[in-house]
Amino acid sequence: MSLPNYKYQCSNNPEHKFEEPTGDFWCPFCDISTKPMLNPIQQTPEEIIETAPVMKHEQEVEISSAKLEKLEVIKPPPVFQSIKIGKQTWMKSFLSVQTFQDGTNIIHAKNEKEWVKANDNKLPAFRFPHYDSNLGNSLGLLYNFYAVNHPSVLPPTSDWQVPSLNDVVVLQNENFSVFLEDNLKKSMEKDIFHCLAYGTMIQTVHKRIFWSRTQKIDYTAHAFSVDNEKKMLKVVLYDKGAGFFVRCIKSN
Repeated sequence: MSLPNYKYQCSNNPEHKFEEPTGDFWCPFCDISTKPMLNPIQQTPEEIIETAPVMKHEQEVEISSAKLEKLEVIKPPPVFQSIKIGKQTWMKSFLSVQTFQDGTNIIHAKNEKEWVKANDNKLPAFRFPHYDSNLGNSLGLLYNFYAVNHPSVLPPTSDWQVPSLNDVVVLQNENFSVFLEDNLKKSMEKDIFHCLAYGTMIQTVHKRIFWSRTQKIDYTAHAFSVDNEKKMLKVVLYDKGAGFFVRCIKSN
């Protein structure tokens, strides 16, 4: 036998409960002269939750929701514009990442002293050109070779890599006249100072200097300069603590 489901109670005596109201909505147990009215019983939210049956599909929804909360949000890999030069595909912009592929931060050298310290300790570091963040965000960052050649990998995705010396030699034999075209427009042919290991600045107007990933000996590595005015590409050895731009090439 099921338990009574009381919906009405006497306004005079709450213990007088009824499943359905009487015909005249008056309590038949109380003094007829007072004729107390029957009122609907107001259930509290707690009572409703306790008495409501838990359906199987509701349990499944709770479990599914709990699983969804634990799922990691996977961000799509960044997409970079590219430019084709001969058979090579180069990243259109200069690199401006401040972390390695694994999320490790690269040291931000905010002044000459911090830049020299990174070189002395052979630590990966970057700096903004002219220590100007706006210029760095629009043109790219200057990295030392310890950042370029770090085991955690500098390019933001595995689709790209820092060019090798062989890649640079191939570029040298192609028509590289468009290599700096967009960059020079952005900088309005402003003098851009690259940075050597101990803070000495190299002034360039129509030229930009880039790292390759190929090192020579313990303290030097191959870099290459592209001069749009002289239509010249030149490979030079520099101290690994120098600060140059990085332009990635598409991985084979």
